[in-house]
Amino acid sequence: MRKNYFLASLLLSFIFCVQLGQAQVTYRFTALGGTYTTLTGATAVGLIGNTNDGYNGFINIGFNFYYNGAATATTSVGVSTNGFLTLNGFLNNSTPTNNLTSGLNGRRPVIAPLWDDISATSGLSYLTSGVAPNRVFTMQWRNIHWNQAYVPIAGSFQVKLYETSNFIDFQYDSTGTTQNATASIGLTETATGSGSFVSLQNTSNAPTTSTTTETTNLSTMMHPGQIYRWSYAPTISGTPGACIGQTITLTATGIAGATFTWTGPNIVPTTGPSLTLTNVTLADAGTYYLTQTIGGIESAADSVLVVVGLPQGAPIATANTPICSGQTLNFGVSNFSPSFTYSWTGPNAFASPLASPSIPNVAVTDAGDYIVTALAFNGCSENDTIHVDVTQTDTANIDISVSPNDTICVGDDAEFTSAITNGGAGPQYQWVRNSYWVFGATDSFWGSNALVNFDTIYCILTSNKTCVANPVDTSNSIVISLASYLVPSVTLTASVNTQLPGQPIDFTAVAINAGVNPTYSWYKNGILMPAVTGTTYTGYNLTMNDQVKVVLHSGFTCAIIDTATDFWGNPNIVIPTNVVSASNSNNIDLYPNPNNGAFVVSRNAAAIANGTEVTAEIINAIGQVVYTGNATVTNGKFSKEVTLDANLPAGIYILRINAGGTNSTLRVTINK
Repeated sequence: MRKNYFLASLLLSFIFCVQLGQAQVTYRFTALGGTYTTLTGATAVGLIGNTNDGYNGFINIGFNFYYNGAATATTSVGVSTNGFLTLNGFLNNSTPTNNLTSGLNGRRPVIAPLWDDISATSGLSYLTSGVAPNRVFTMQWRNIHWNQAYVPIAGSFQVKLYETSNFIDFQYDSTGTTQNATASIGLTETATGSGSFVSLQNTSNAPTTSTTTETTNLSTMMHPGQIYRWSYAPTISGTPGACIGQTITLTATGIAGATFTWTGPNIVPTTGPSLTLTNVTLADAGTYYLTQTIGGIESAADSVLVVVGLPQGAPIATANTPICSGQTLNFGVSNFSPSFTYSWTGPNAFASPLASPSIPNVAVTDAGDYIVTALAFNGCSENDTIHVDVTQTDTANIDISVSPNDTICVGDDAEFTSAITNGGAGPQYQWVRNSYWVFGATDSFWGSNALVNFDTIYCILTSNKTCVANPVDTSNSIVISLASYLVPSVTLTASVNTQLPGQPIDFTAVAINAGVNPTYSWYKNGILMPAVTGTTYTGYNLTMNDQVKVVLHSGFTCAIIDTATDFWGNPNIVIPTNVVSASNSNNIDLYPNPNNGAFVVSRNAAAIANGTEVTAEIINAIGQVVYTGNATVTNGKFSKEVTLDANLPAGIYILRINAGGTNSTLRVTINK
């Protein structure tokens, strides 16, 4: 019966086979796990000498044993207490010094399960068991000291010789320790020298072997139950290659009467002299093993590599994808073999007999699946597909704009923003002022309130999009202009100076420094005239005490103030060119008017006591007092020379006179 432990241990085993003639050992080595069983009913070996250094030159096996494929049978063995058997000639000494390379010349071959200077304290015994043609001869070394002078027991071991299969087993029972051990384990042929022996290189559960280097210092006892098996592997013949869908037949050749067992990657263990794989697929490819079992003992394995399809496997297509339009698309086969013929097909009727074709100036329409086919000399062909992605090559672009515009006032904040195309998922920005990078200005926007006249601003875009012809683009430039600060003013004129009953009066506002799109608000006696926002207003049924006011709202960017005001009142009063009277009752004179900021204001104040203090104030269009002066009533009148600040802008101002608790006002026009 097939042993279950063999499959598990087979992958760990080292298989040795040399088949160059009888001068070399042709057994194959396999390390297995098992259970050690002490012989019962065995015959003790009569030793010449003692259990430390003893030997027996002739022990009958009980059947014909053909060692190493020899044509002549061996029927007896010589045995030494020092851990070896001999198969040729009469053994006449115990030979404690181990030497597989050239030792025991004339009495070789040597079977050495543990050749060292050891002592078998319980002696040696042997037993031939079973029935023909599957008998087994077992030689046992019981309770050894390894080294012979070392008192503790190291264990026991056996050699088993199998009838018909001619297999050899070394089996060990490790129970103790060793000291100063220097053993050899292996087999020899009759000849001596390199190549005439097989030597284990260690005593692990999966040791390696050598036919050229003998290891003579083995000192570690084997695992309990360890089996080192020497057997003949069967031979596999047949053609181990086929195309997908074909049939593969493998045939076993081995020892007559053996049971053959096949194992492989896509089958359950199968017995029989041959193995047939029908309609093979890639799953059937791999290493198949063949063992033979004789008398319940399984041999080492022969193996064969089954190839399905191409000998080196299906082609593996490669391409430099994804790729940008306009570039060169290159194809290849990563597992190229010169023994195959390759061809490619793809979109747009693409076809090539080359293994590594190219498509120059590739277009988006060239994207899709490309197929490479490999044809072998045996007629097998296989293919592989690779998908090619082609991305349109674009142009990165950046434009910038500024808010509110490129003309600003000193200290105003200018905000720059960018608009980009084809910047990718993570574009980078760098703002530049007058050809110098602005430190830290790496966002899609930037602003400053410290710009000066003629500052030139632009931005550099670095795109991370995969397919752009120009990953770095520079925006348009914006040149900053600074506007001057100006003071707006407005002058109100009427179409007539004297009103007739029912006669309308047309009023016109004339603005200075008001910008491009100024607006106006008109008031009558302090009440806003709805829907009147232009430069003119027509008043109807005005009375002597009505007052008309216009308020200018400047559209100039850098106005110091954004409004200016002018008044018109008392339509029946004629205002001379250089003298203005506030009212007939107050008798205030101001001249010249208009003026350049220097004028004289006087009043007949007969009704006011002499010595009364008179205050004169000049008020601008937004109600600010820009001048204050005092005078004293003398001989029923007062007079005051006024000189205003030369920095006051031109425009319409209000003169307010306070005399004896009475206020009087009139307009002053200043021209520069």
